[in-house]
Amino acid sequence: MPAECYRQPMRTHLLLWTVGVLQTASTAALSAHHTVTQVFDVTKHVTLEGTVTKVEWKDPHVILHLDARGDETRTIEWRIETLNPQGLSRAGLNQDSFKVGDALTAAVCIAKDGARLAVTHEITRSGGAASVSVGGC
Repeated sequence: MPAECYRQPMRTHLLLWTVGVLQTASTAALSAHHTVTQVFDVTKHVTLEGTVTKVEWKDPHVILHLDARGDETRTIEWRIETLNPQGLSRAGLNQDSFKVGDALTAAVCIAKDGARLAVTHEITRSGGAASVSVGGC
């Protein structure tokens, strides 16, 4: 049998393997993202006031870490999802809009499972800057 007959099944096998790997990778990336109603209780709107401790300006969401006031004696660390960087840019915000140490107030919806995770509805930046609608609940 000519060598060409053996190459064709190998090419087909390699192509199918490559497609399988790409499909698995894209499925994993898509499942990492979520709809707001899957994770957050959109019927529970909460206002958090506190200080920004970290900003993660990246896709698929810009994440603000906030030490919010709990009761009189403690603060509670929250992880707050906003829009993606492009969405925040359209709202007039950029990487310099949120800095560690900034005080802000965030109207959010909290995670259904009780985790200290929230998605923003609106943020009012420190110094009385105008409120910006930045989110999904």
